[in-house]
Amino acid sequence: MKRVLISLAVAGALLAGAFALGLDPVTIKRTAKAGDTFNYDLSAKMTVNGQDGDVTAKIKHVVKTVGDDGGLTIEQTTSDITYNGMDVNASADPTVVKTKANGEITDFSMPDQMGPGLRYANLLQFFYPPNPINVGDSWTVKTPANEKLGAVEVNADFKLVGEEKIGNFDTYKVEATKKEAGTDPGSIHGFFWLNKDDGSMVKADLDLTNVTLAFGSSSGKTTLTRIP
Repeated sequence: MKRVLISLAVAGALLAGAFALGLDPVTIKRTAKAGDTFNYDLSAKMTVNGQDGDVTAKIKHVVKTVGDDGGLTIEQTTSDITYNGMDVNASADPTVVKTKANGEITDFSMPDQMGPGLRYANLLQFFYPPNPINVGDSWTVKTPANEKLGAVEVNADFKLVGEEKIGNFDTYKVEATKKEAGTDPGSIHGFFWLNKDDGSMVKADLDLTNVTLAFGSSSGKTTLTRIP
């Protein structure tokens, strides 16, 4: 009898834990309409070519088109840039990003085509899971190299680690690890928080290692936070 009671207690504890985590899979999917606008604060502490620097900026995303297949065209503008407290001039022209429904970037153009923009963007971009998932589930995305746009192959691993309230947003928290293929690869590790309502990014907190920028390789930490 004692063993039976212990077994029932253990089963009850496991069942309670399962209910606490939630048994029903969730769908993390980007849904958008033309005109959707999101503003972010960016802060970064980076070491570039051996020199330390603090960067702040404001970033604006505007959804320009939504394809029948769920792909998006987004215009991104960056303003109010500072480097170690000093103002930095920013182009008024937007960067234009085209994505598949899962977030993979299919085309990328930036003002003056400065540096390996797509290569950097591929490391920072979130890729959505192909199927409903539970807490603890993982998925992998591999993006191909794009010689024309200066991008290399990237292997990306994601894991749904839970739910979290960020400001006024109910979010899914996802752990991410990405690494470039080839020699001298760049990589990132950190977390994305996605709005439960539409899958849009609410926050990203990422550690960057040896990422390639227009002016050299860089390592450090960068955080993007949605401005309500």
